[in-house]
Amino acid sequence: MIRHVILRLLVATLLLTTHSRLHATENSLVEFTSGGRSYVGLSLARNLSTWLILSTDGQLHYLESDKDFGEVRLLQGDFVPASTMELRATLVREFGSSFEVVATKHFLVVQPRGRGTKWPETFEQLHREFTNQLQRRGVNVRKGKFPMVAIVMPDRSSLHSELARQKLPTTNIAGIYISNSNRVYTHDSGNDSATLPVLRHEAAHQSAFNSNIHSRLNSTPKWITEGLGMMFEPPAMANGKPSTQAQRLHSDALAKLTIRYSDEHHSIATDVRRLVGEDSMFENSQEVEAAYNVSWLMQFYLSERRPAQFARILNATASRPPFDEYAKAKRIADFHSIMGLTPEAFSVEIQRFMTAQTRRENN
Repeated sequence: MIRHVILRLLVATLLLTTHSRLHATENSLVEFTSGGRSYVGLSLARNLSTWLILSTDGQLHYLESDKDFGEVRLLQGDFVPASTMELRATLVREFGSSFEVVATKHFLVVQPRGRGTKWPETFEQLHREFTNQLQRRGVNVRKGKFPMVAIVMPDRSSLHSELARQKLPTTNIAGIYISNSNRVYTHDSGNDSATLPVLRHEAAHQSAFNSNIHSRLNSTPKWITEGLGMMFEPPAMANGKPSTQAQRLHSDALAKLTIRYSDEHHSIATDVRRLVGEDSMFENSQEVEAAYNVSWLMQFYLSERRPAQFARILNATASRPPFDEYAKAKRIADFHSIMGLTPEAFSVEIQRFMTAQTRRENN
């Protein structure tokens, strides 16, 4: 699903869209064609109209035509992820001579030639601090099977052109994470105080999906994925320095939540229950900002005050069966089981926490 950017976020995220009634296949090795290119991959799931295949470069491909189905050929052997050298050669061919591909421990960074080490070091640091923060809170962080790919376009215009080529939204976008390709895109003029929070958010998504903190093959509630992304927008979450809770706080989200719940027109208990049970607030342009902010409050409170439950809910959603529908009643029941609280009781806790943080901010 694509998150259209509004207000201060200026970013979009493409998360895996779970096609209805996809059924897991026997993980057969296949050769197939997608976007005019030939790939080798692992058959993951299919139904009458869609076939989902993971290629050796880590991208997810949805085949959705009889012609594509007819070109899938069964192969013998085991699935072997492409090596860093193979992926690097593919990226060099894809982006051409005006770009260079820099390999780091966890990334292949595609950037305009002559940009030096700024971007490779930035992405490595963001990933390192993300995994450190999660591990300290007891979350299962797994080693990714594929190098993460980060694409740095020369400027905003070229970024928008590249996204348009891929039929992705381009309006006011400073960065994007695409789950199906497991790539982050940004532009070279975006490494400043206004857009770095966006990059930290999107890099957190990439690290989370690549490390199986979120699964690319099941439906994770968006309050979990987006709340975690927003947790990493403040610089104190990513600079590797010791920090206080006040420094880790997302002041902008806190201020907007304080305004939202300062009158009788909105109920935090209602919003929390909706977010726990469904993703509809994210799909409503009038409510999407509140959805992100409340999701941040939920995740931040858990990480600071209930780290055991924070880890449990991330570990539980990551380990759900692939392609399994996550119905509203099940989402609410899982939340209650893990938290030991109903969503309404949990909302009382986070509202008290929010009020206390607001008082500290204002003193």
